[in-house]
Amino acid sequence: MSASTRIELFLLCEMVERARRIDADVDPSVQLARAFMRGIELLSGLLEGHPSTRSQTAEPLEEWRATRASLDLLRYRALLLLEQNDRLEAEIDRCATESRALQDALWDLHGQADRLKVKLGRRETIGERPEPPPTIGSGGSRKRRRGRAEGLLEGVELCGVEIEIPAAALERAEQLQRQPGWIEEWGAGASFAIVAHGLAALEIERRALTTADALTPLDTPALAALSYRVAELAESVRILELRETAFKIDNAGMGARLASLQQEVAELDQELAEHGARPVAPRRRGGVLGRLLKRRGG
Repeated sequence: MSASTRIELFLLCEMVERARRIDADVDPSVQLARAFMRGIELLSGLLEGHPSTRSQTAEPLEEWRATRASLDLLRYRALLLLEQNDRLEAEIDRCATESRALQDALWDLHGQADRLKVKLGRRETIGERPEPPPTIGSGGSRKRRRGRAEGLLEGVELCGVEIEIPAAALERAEQLQRQPGWIEEWGAGASFAIVAHGLAALEIERRALTTADALTPLDTPALAALSYRVAELAESVRILELRETAFKIDNAGMGARLASLQQEVAELDQELAEHGARPVAPRRRGGVLGRLLKRRGG
């Protein structure tokens, strides 16, 4: 008996229910393991470019299977991207709040340093803080627009499922994912894509369909809208990641400057304390400006 490995997958909860409906007497995890095995066979043939031996009657069924799997994969990607967008927006808003707090602390310390320098005769006036810049957050509206794509995502959730796969099949799946074109075609949802294609194939086989007439029509225009929405979300994630990085670099720089100013204020405080109550004579102006002022004063 060949060794097997238990792996955890995150699938659409709806897919687990569909696996249950294929055969009520079989545990959904077992059915999904079968779908994984079936998906390996299907995608191996697709990526290796094997010529199709299916009849023209079977071709509509295969088209339905591919469309069904694409719909599942797009919804899976959209859910992950929406979650990533929400996390990034929250993190950027937190960074923006931290940025404003750092700016306030820096200007408070600048004021303290200026006042001490005036007392020590190093400055004549205390610098005034300019108008603070507007708060810059994530730029997200926090509102999800309604559309055909969002309709396909309504009520869709992810579930964690453990399935048991023969070690040899798992190794074959890993080899499959290393094939040229895999990342371009399926992206990061490698194991998900395998199960999605296998499950759609099992659904067709279970119904013993021979013509496309008995298939539930899929909303292909909505599928195209969902594909576009996934591309939009991926671009949004890219921009938010850049914004998050910029905030963190800027905040780190302000944090370092804050530590330096705190040290400077402490040293000025100590210097003023060493002078006691004695007034400190203003520092004489030097250089060209000092000579010009001296001449004007006669």
